[in-house]
Amino acid sequence: MEQQRRRTTTRGRWAAIAVVTGAFLVLGPTTSLAALQTRTTRQPVALGSAEPASSIVTGVSYGPGPEQLLDLYLPSGRTGPFPVIVYAHSGGWIAGSRTNVPDFILRQVGRAGIAVASIDYRLVTTAPDGSFVNSFPVPDEDVDRAVRFVRAHAATWNLDPQRVLLAGASAGGHLAALAAAAPGEFVDPTLPADLIGVSPRVDGVLDFVGISDFTTFGAAGGWAPGLMTAFLDCPDVRPDRCDPAAITAASVATHLDASAPPAFLAYGTRDGLVPPETQAIPLAAAWAKARDVTGDTPLASSGVALVLADTEHNIDASTLDVAAMEAWIDTIIGPSASGPTGTFARSSNAIAPAAPHPRHRG
Repeated sequence: MEQQRRRTTTRGRWAAIAVVTGAFLVLGPTTSLAALQTRTTRQPVALGSAEPASSIVTGVSYGPGPEQLLDLYLPSGRTGPFPVIVYAHSGGWIAGSRTNVPDFILRQVGRAGIAVASIDYRLVTTAPDGSFVNSFPVPDEDVDRAVRFVRAHAATWNLDPQRVLLAGASAGGHLAALAAAAPGEFVDPTLPADLIGVSPRVDGVLDFVGISDFTTFGAAGGWAPGLMTAFLDCPDVRPDRCDPAAITAASVATHLDASAPPAFLAYGTRDGLVPPETQAIPLAAAWAKARDVTGDTPLASSGVALVLADTEHNIDASTLDVAAMEAWIDTIIGPSASGPTGTFARSSNAIAPAAPHPRHRG
């Protein structure tokens, strides 16, 4: 009886939350904060001036599953090797596609000669009995594999394996931030030997309204409880019944330490789904503190940029402070093809495998 009740409840709430598809894509008129209350004026950027990609390689398999595909946007008129942004799409972990890449991300292909690898990952679905399939950490394992694959096959597309950024929006922002904060922690047990020896560490992460703290996310109401309980495979639509260990493991700040890479975080001040007060601002503070053990360095000087927007859970190139984002990108990986470029300390040797997190050794 209990199993049948849960099956019926799960199917009902799944039908409700499955209507959410492309609604989880980011931001609006921005407020850039070096300190948390300093308002700045956004400078508009003419996206039409960006040089288009010379080629798009579609449907590259980075793993054996039908969902483990990526599209690669390559620069034209440049010699390379090209830095690369690995992008994870939005969609609440239940929907979305690698074909949905924001203009302000694709603009980097022509502007700075940065390749973009937009990935699909396994989405949360339901089995015939109403149980969830592909819940945490399955999508995280796919992001880990994709980073390793892009780096391992960099020579195929003249990419620079030493300059890799992760980026994502909403659910994809969460996946990107968690992969950057905890490299090598969520690994597919079927990962082949040729990828195990490649590091999943990245040089920086761009997180656009990504969920970061599951201890507070469910309290946002609306879609949040359904999305959270699907992603974490919790009973019913009850965040309070989620496994505390899963809540901790899926929350980004719990993994941060001194090896965390630089981060660009952009959130909406009127976002009712991912409120900055419980998600963005605490995450930015924790990220900066992790990178600066003294805790005295200003936020931006720690390689952490926090941009708040006067908007809800939406973004496009006309509302995002694209200039601020591009300045951060250029500081971290730069457009040059040779030599170190970043002002901030880089987190790893791109070829060396990541060491297990201290809490998860063995």
